[in-house]
Amino acid sequence: MRFLRCSISKIPEKNNKKISIIGAGPAGLGAAGYLACLGYELNIYDAHPEPGGLLMFGIPEYRVAKEGIRQGVKELASTGRIAFKTGFYAESDVEIEKAMDGADALLIATGTLRTRKLGIPCEESPQVFPAVEWLIDYHRAKLGYKPMFGYSSFKLKDPVAVIGGGLTAADAAQISLVELGLKTIIIYRRTKSVAPMGAAEATRLEKEGAKFLENLQPKEFLCDREKNLLGGIFYKTMLSGNSREAPLIYVGEVKVDFYTAMNAAGAKPTPPPGIEKLGVKMKEDGTIIINNSWMTDAKGIFAAGDVTIGPSKIGLALKSGIDAAVSIDKFLTH
Repeated sequence: MRFLRCSISKIPEKNNKKISIIGAGPAGLGAAGYLACLGYELNIYDAHPEPGGLLMFGIPEYRVAKEGIRQGVKELASTGRIAFKTGFYAESDVEIEKAMDGADALLIATGTLRTRKLGIPCEESPQVFPAVEWLIDYHRAKLGYKPMFGYSSFKLKDPVAVIGGGLTAADAAQISLVELGLKTIIIYRRTKSVAPMGAAEATRLEKEGAKFLENLQPKEFLCDREKNLLGGIFYKTMLSGNSREAPLIYVGEVKVDFYTAMNAAGAKPTPPPGIEKLGVKMKEDGTIIINNSWMTDAKGIFAAGDVTIGPSKIGLALKSGIDAAVSIDKFLTH
């Protein structure tokens, strides 16, 4: 995957302005690839041991080739304009200010590194895993790195229930089914024909051996006294109208047996803690508030990618990073 928006030979002399980027996922790398071509010097900070974000540490190889990401990052580094600072996890406004390090602008592109809780009984069972965090640690271990969230053993007891119908659910099901060889059930509150992962992906997983259960929304997980997972109770659902976006209504309940669950029902934005002290404002859902130019309420601080728009596809996150970079350049040159 190529992030640089020009050839190396076309990169101009340094323009004596510096930009800091927090987050080396598609949005951050896309922005860097644009800005490097304009002569800016960039420091890119990321929590992972190498750049790439969820491209490297969240998405299985069958969807995104890791070597392709590494080649794209290598090309960015070869410009001589970009310094990658890995293993950086901003925990406070002090660390964010340190990351700015005299920069003329800051771009926050920290993405979605956490899973939204379902808010149902027995969710605290050790056999119920947040899919985003689990996938990150699985890929870090696979690539020879230490876990980020403490998951070091990936021996799961089947059948495994993957709750959700998006790409995170598809990725979790792929790992469970194909790489770990476990019986896998995908449980989604609507039909697979409208699942965000796409009907084709749902069908592919079924052909691999996954069982897809439609129109089921979790009501509660079932546990014994030791919190061992024993399955779950699900509402049977149907649409209240003709539109696929119509609200769901409940028409009964059903019990499903499984011994491991992956909560892949939604990821949540993870802006750096403490950014409010810098004047950055957020919505209730955790996304950073930006204007039409991708700037936050704090002058010179921009944001892009899933931390502003919520969970999205790679192309959309990449484009948002480039769009933010265009605005950063206008801000610094006008």
